[in-house]
Amino acid sequence: MKYFLLEQDTKCLEVPQLVNWSRKVETKNLVPERYAYIPKVTVLFCKFASNSAGKELIVKPWLLLPEEAADLLSQFEPYMKYKDMPLVDQSKEKMEKYMFPLLKKYDCLSKKTKMNQDKSMIIEGVLDGDKIPDQVLFILDGPSSTNIVVRQDYVECLLKRYIFGFRLRELEVE
Repeated sequence: MKYFLLEQDTKCLEVPQLVNWSRKVETKNLVPERYAYIPKVTVLFCKFASNSAGKELIVKPWLLLPEEAADLLSQFEPYMKYKDMPLVDQSKEKMEKYMFPLLKKYDCLSKKTKMNQDKSMIIEGVLDGDKIPDQVLFILDGPSSTNIVVRQDYVECLLKRYIFGFRLRELEVE
């Protein structure tokens, strides 16, 4: 099975742009150890592109899944928990239901992984095959920034349902 780093597609103009999100969500709570401090529902304001279909993943500043992608994830991970984060564009009078998945961190990076000096960015990612969890979506423990890993079978299902807004960087498995 192949694994990929999930990144925001910077060329995708349809991805909703969050507005003043730092007033609503404290970034220190967006780590597994502090998920309990995130309210069950947090309404976020955004700007939807005119051609937005509500099928775009938001990867930055943190992972938000459109409802269809979250439903799909639930089929792979039936015990996955979520926090509701509906997106509202007041100027367009539009709302889309998005979910924040409560992902777990796993220490499965190989010593062969190459990172930048402050260990915030993975340059060449290598996973230790014996430590990879049986999860389709998880956070890498080790780098100082949040790096989300996604398994190939989940990615294929997203693409078949025309869910986009992300790009992938393949990780080597040893």
